[in-house]
Amino acid sequence: MKRKIKPTVDCVFKAIFGKEENRNLLINFLNAVLELTEGKRITEVTILNPYNEREFETGKLSIVDVKAMDQRGRRYQVDVQLAVGPWLSLRMLHNWAAVYHAQLEKGKRFSTLKPLISIWVLDGILFEPEEPDDDDDERDWLHVDFEIWSRRLEIPMNDHFNIHILQLPYWPRDGRAEND
Repeated sequence: MKRKIKPTVDCVFKAIFGKEENRNLLINFLNAVLELTEGKRITEVTILNPYNEREFETGKLSIVDVKAMDQRGRRYQVDVQLAVGPWLSLRMLHNWAAVYHAQLEKGKRFSTLKPLISIWVLDGILFEPEEPDDDDDERDWLHVDFEIWSRRLEIPMNDHFNIHILQLPYWPRDGRAEND
């Protein structure tokens, strides 16, 4: 009997994207999700230790599925999540902060901090339209991205905070993405 291997299972996801020998898959995944254009594309990544060490004994240890750094020093944290609940957005923020914070060692200047892009692949729905109408396209909810932004002035604070959420239930049922 043949069984399908689900890429959304943690150990499978880590084997696909978190192994040194599969770096090219991770590079292509990051370039696709971030829609990076020629000249801005990631060409090299270093796979990093996925553990976010705690500073204090009472601190929370977190482990991400994949942690990497590109040729420009930008950091990436990629996680797959099967269980989706209202607590998940807080976990996303906590893990982002832990990875970002870990860049700064004692005596280092804040100017040495590099952007951290967090990507979460969800096997469920965290965000959805309150009242969908005929103009809503489910694909709009497939990739939801966040950054620090002033609504009033319409300017970003900086480019260091990015969280991208891929909600797989919104993937087109025919299997084709919008640009196919």
